[in-house]
Amino acid sequence: MRKIMLLGILLYCFQVMGQEVFPGGIYGVGGSYNLTYPPELCPDPGNCNFDLYNLIGGGNTAAMSKGSTYPGPFQTHNWWNSALWNVNTPACVGDITTTENMHSNAMYPIPPMIIEAESYGISLRYRPIALNGGGPNNTGNFFADEDIVFGFNGATCSRTDVVNYGDMHVTLEQDMGGGNKLYTTASQGSPYIFFERQGTAEPTFFLFFLKATAVSTSGNSITFDRSCCPAGTNPHFGKIALFFPPGTTISNDGINYIPLTTIPTNGSEYGGNNRYWRIRLPAGVNHFTTAIMPDGSQETLDLYEQYAFNKITDTRFTYSYDEATATLTSTFDFITTNVLGNSGNESLLVLYLHQYLYSPQYPANSVGLNYSSSRGYMEVITGNQFSTVMKNYGLLPALGWANTADSIQLYNLVQTFADSRNYINTNCGDPVYGALGALHECARIAEIAHAVGNYAARDKLLNIAKEGIERWLTSPDGEYTAMYHYDKDFNWLTPFPSAFDADRLLQDSHFHHGYLIYAAAIVARFESVLYNSTTWATEWGPMIEVVIRNINDYRRDMTPPANPDDVWFPYLRYFDPYAGHSWAGHDASNQESVSEAINFAAGAVMWGETTGNTAIRDMGLMMYITETEAARMYWWDGARRGLNNGFYAPNYAHYHGAILAPGGVAYATFFGANPHYMHGITYVPITGSSIWMGVDPAGAANNHADFEAAFGGPTDGSGGFWSSVMLMQQAVYDAATAKTRFLNEAIPNNWSGPDYDVEGLYWITTFDSVGRVDASVQADVASFAVFKKDGCRHYMIYNAPGKGERMVNFSDGQSFLVPADTIVTYRVCGILPVRLTDFYGKRNAEVVDLFWSTSSEKDNEYFILERSIDGKNFIQIARVKGMGNSSSMQHYFYKDVNPHIGMNYYRLRQADTDGKESISRVISVNFDASITFSIIPNPTDQLITISFNESSEYSISLHSSLGQMLFERDNVINSEQIDLSEYPSGMYMLKVIDKETGAWKVEKVLKK
Repeated sequence: MRKIMLLGILLYCFQVMGQEVFPGGIYGVGGSYNLTYPPELCPDPGNCNFDLYNLIGGGNTAAMSKGSTYPGPFQTHNWWNSALWNVNTPACVGDITTTENMHSNAMYPIPPMIIEAESYGISLRYRPIALNGGGPNNTGNFFADEDIVFGFNGATCSRTDVVNYGDMHVTLEQDMGGGNKLYTTASQGSPYIFFERQGTAEPTFFLFFLKATAVSTSGNSITFDRSCCPAGTNPHFGKIALFFPPGTTISNDGINYIPLTTIPTNGSEYGGNNRYWRIRLPAGVNHFTTAIMPDGSQETLDLYEQYAFNKITDTRFTYSYDEATATLTSTFDFITTNVLGNSGNESLLVLYLHQYLYSPQYPANSVGLNYSSSRGYMEVITGNQFSTVMKNYGLLPALGWANTADSIQLYNLVQTFADSRNYINTNCGDPVYGALGALHECARIAEIAHAVGNYAARDKLLNIAKEGIERWLTSPDGEYTAMYHYDKDFNWLTPFPSAFDADRLLQDSHFHHGYLIYAAAIVARFESVLYNSTTWATEWGPMIEVVIRNINDYRRDMTPPANPDDVWFPYLRYFDPYAGHSWAGHDASNQESVSEAINFAAGAVMWGETTGNTAIRDMGLMMYITETEAARMYWWDGARRGLNNGFYAPNYAHYHGAILAPGGVAYATFFGANPHYMHGITYVPITGSSIWMGVDPAGAANNHADFEAAFGGPTDGSGGFWSSVMLMQQAVYDAATAKTRFLNEAIPNNWSGPDYDVEGLYWITTFDSVGRVDASVQADVASFAVFKKDGCRHYMIYNAPGKGERMVNFSDGQSFLVPADTIVTYRVCGILPVRLTDFYGKRNAEVVDLFWSTSSEKDNEYFILERSIDGKNFIQIARVKGMGNSSSMQHYFYKDVNPHIGMNYYRLRQADTDGKESISRVISVNFDASITFSIIPNPTDQLITISFNESSEYSISLHSSLGQMLFERDNVINSEQIDLSEYPSGMYMLKVIDKETGAWKVEKVLKK
């Protein structure tokens, strides 16, 4: 057992009852995980005969297909993961076949493209659309015959190993014997598959019902088309192109070798011996490439040939969150090398809908081509990097209470729920959803109890949640009813007991343990609110963060720990940055309950915000913002394309998909076919982070109408608590109808238990009071929400513990001084008496010039200009007379002749003639002192040294041309070095801040 002891400072080992015990690990805190499998948890003999449990529990590392150069911890939930450790899952959920496949299942670099490792090489298929409305075991992945197979002249291999990978790409190795190996590199976002031969054997390709249609202008590339189907009868097939180095010849008999230009392209199908071709590469050249293309025109083939030998050698995903502007920037880098020695490093990249809609590189870098897929059209751009810029539309631990009319009923319902709850018995029912879900439920209803003033119920529910969380986070000897196990071979932390085969199939942890993390964040918040204490979060936080990092580690740690019993996790295990959402299956095969993945992301946000861990908070925000966009785009028809118009498939009769797969979607669930389930599973649990459902009211209405059409009418109580869930979903666009039905039907007829009576009434009546989500307004805090109804806006703000009273600024010009440790709601109605349209400042020699404008004024007595050096404590520096009443643009100016050295913060306090005041947003002006330093060498291809001329303490950071931070170092005294060798060539920005004066300066750095 790995113990994390309250007082354990020293690491020591001893034997207790035959089990390993290693106190230490994360020192000075509570919590523990177990290194041995519980003996009680043997596979059910009545199930299928082979089980992943045996592979993990038996330490069967031979099941891993890791090559000798495989880097980092064991990966799961990647698009290529079935090549690393593949087992075939039959219809019997949770059980696997008795025969292990050491190659791979179908893998989807981009949804139209399917590649699969086989004993005889790599097969490629092109199937852009494949969907159904059927059951969960047929989620639209298309496993049809190959289109083309690449290998070596009849040779086979016993296994396919993963030898390298990045955030989006993978390289596979197949040893064909006799010193001959085939290396295959594929990447998300790339239409290319790159091959490299080792040895002397001639590579081969085998065609299935294909016909040659074009040869490139250079004569080095050829494209094939499927010939099996009459025109217009099958939308699945596109163009497959092969790209060879100059001087390549091919043969279908092994004797006569011909150039590509002699192959007929008149539409003849290649059958019989003509299907099998050998490739004779020029001397000293070992690379060739294939690709799928959106069409087979000469122009497209020539375009794709330009980039075919810019091989992807690394891929990297990075992100940054700007709290001041509520903006997430995600960056995708594709590092390439031209394997023929030519210049140029760009490529063709294929972007998902949720990427190009938010990418500054689109349509500027578009080539005017797209692929049809089950997730809408995918657009093609040129480049080796692109970014997406998305806004945070808001999330909260719980909705701020804005409705007093229903307080008494809610107070009583909260009491009924609290009276029905005692400490959760984790052996009862489904041990994960029944235990962790119940802890989450107690915590979130404690938030509601606090809002309506039922403090006794609040405290009871918080104590239940706290006790349950602590029990799960400790693993005493011989106690297996609530514990975590860490497997050091597979770098996997899993709970026991488990549910839905999460332990056996390495799946669903983001669903299950998002509940625990969210509940822990609420407990930590109330420890501060009620007791002004951070002791609980300090004591239990490291173990909670171990659980978070197991699911999605925000740290890119490629170095194994010195002690192998210490936890070591892959970067962003469950979350697929390129697809924009998480995967439930360990081989990235499906994602059902996207809302539970969002719940994990929100829990990470709340934990990070509550405890001050901005790295976890920003990881959670990256997931939350991206995954909610994906939910609207791919689980809903978020781009308003409509049925039979590019979204899903022509024969798909819904606006909603319940299970998303790499190559399709299913209107189904793994647990039943009731439409309540198939829609509700996309929404639960409904918390303060579920306001994403209301960002697109028209989409919410479409999806509810889709539910009613499938169900045969408005929801009734036949769905149990799912019926209440559907009314809660309806409330985001039609709260009045949802409230009437909930009060008159759901509660009186006991549609659900006391839990959803509380949560449904709180959610629905709040939306009825505040209106719809207003996604046009953002705040400069991480956790907020804005609503609009009848000319009034409601601003909900979570000011986390430890931040003190703070000014929160909204993008519509509103600002509020928010008390510490609160979830608070502000209401603003009507046209503002004074509409401030602009407020900015700039340095002018030794003074700061400040400017502001109004578009209209009513009873405007004066402005007070205030200044601060910390952004919190402001003093008055000027009073400027207002115009009183005006309907035209008015401009104001003030010169601050005594600014502080460093950063200056300014705000306006506007006063009406009747004494009412409002406060503007805060702006900043950097009044820096002189700062000088040198960068040597610049340009460089490796190290740079930054040397300072003055004795001071500096902070330095390196940023890409798109603004993402790549390197940061604090407390630099005289000099600092930065190694640029791992970064691609290009322009970078070095920012230096003098921590004593606040002065800062930015210089360009050129990487050769």
